[in-house]
Amino acid sequence: MNQVAGPGDAAQRLLTLSDGVFAIALTLLVLDISVPEDLDARQYGEALRETTTQLWSYFLSFVIIAAFWREHQNIFSTVRRVGSTEIHLTLLGLALVALLPFPTSLLSDYSEHSTTVALYSANVAATEAVLMLLWHVVWSREEVRRQPGRTAVRRASVMDAAPLVVVFAAAVPVAFLSPAVAMWLWACLIPLKMATGRRAHRAWRELRRDPDGEPDQRDGGARHERRG
Repeated sequence: MNQVAGPGDAAQRLLTLSDGVFAIALTLLVLDISVPEDLDARQYGEALRETTTQLWSYFLSFVIIAAFWREHQNIFSTVRRVGSTEIHLTLLGLALVALLPFPTSLLSDYSEHSTTVALYSANVAATEAVLMLLWHVVWSREEVRRQPGRTAVRRASVMDAAPLVVVFAAAVPVAFLSPAVAMWLWACLIPLKMATGRRAHRAWRELRRDPDGEPDQRDGGARHERRG
């Protein structure tokens, strides 16, 4: 049986642990960016140019991990207590986040290799899939949430997360055909995330502005009707 922890304490400790893991993962990304010592002017210029791929990989992973952190914060902003399912899913997600600096390092040095691009794509897709599952568990368990669920928020959150899973998962087999095409496939996310991100931001803004507004009719709405 999934035992629910006391209100607040376990959820706060889990959130604190998560913030620490995200911070460490973001910091580790930059450690591989370096220039050898004792170079003359010409060698220094060449070495600096060679860091271009490393910087590109760094910024890509920084944006992705930052997006994971923001999504994780949104999830825990709705949580008042956690059970073993939420804890295990969070730890699995953190393990995948902590792993991301490794394929990022490979991507900065071996982006032309199919295995590198496939590994990076699989890492990102798996992390987002775990976060989506955590979303589902939190929004499905009435005793976990702070307030009744909102259909609009649930729908907007899923639509914002799904493209990341679909695109990066699709890039895994594509990488074995052409690593370059797989990486261009990632670029499809830019317009998609711009559209879905605005919708999700609007839904969350409305929820925070009016937390006691119209709930999800599948759970909280029915409960409010019975009270009436």
